[in-house]
Amino acid sequence: MSFMQFFKRYLLPFAILTSALYIILTNPFANIAKNSETTTYSNKELIEFHEKYASLMHSILTNIQIQGDPLTIDFAMLKDEKVEILIKNYGNKKLKPREFEKLEKSIIQLITQQHFNPATFQIEQFNSAQSTTKTANRLSYYDLMESIRSPLLDKGLKEFHFDYEISSEFTKIMIKIANPISEKLKKEVQQISNDVLENNNFDSHMVKVVIIDE
Repeated sequence: MSFMQFFKRYLLPFAILTSALYIILTNPFANIAKNSETTTYSNKELIEFHEKYASLMHSILTNIQIQGDPLTIDFAMLKDEKVEILIKNYGNKKLKPREFEKLEKSIIQLITQQHFNPATFQIEQFNSAQSTTKTANRLSYYDLMESIRSPLLDKGLKEFHFDYEISSEFTKIMIKIANPISEKLKKEVQQISNDVLENNNFDSHMVKVVIIDE
């Protein structure tokens, strides 16, 4: 048997098989199911995570407010107890790369100052035109509250503010109104809020909006 016949019969098929296996094993899509796995945390666990990161969330929010950027910052839990920081820009466009890099550095600095491991955090950016994609395992709902605020202002509602509370059963988004409003307007406010929840893919059984007269 000549070398060429040996190559075609044995070596070439082996080389093709080896190459195919290499492509399958190194292709990121081969592991897409594994990489997209998420962990569903109970509300009790989310309450504990919220308490753990409350000070950090407050520091980051305060820092954003001082800079005056039209942004909301939210936290959500990922698998392996990692934390995703969701930055939503209410300007017309996403932050430019340099702006985002500057913001990212300031967030990492605050994370380090509070003795958390930056590797535990993942930072993502969205713009106001995008529906909320991270609806589960939330530790905060500032983007959702901001999305509700705009149509309420358009409706003429004044002197109100938001708060939220994660309970063992569901999360309550509270619209606290300074002056009593009519039942008709209250129903309209409720409907507007429910529509925002639905448009942003939140489960109405897990996240509820309540109107409170203060």
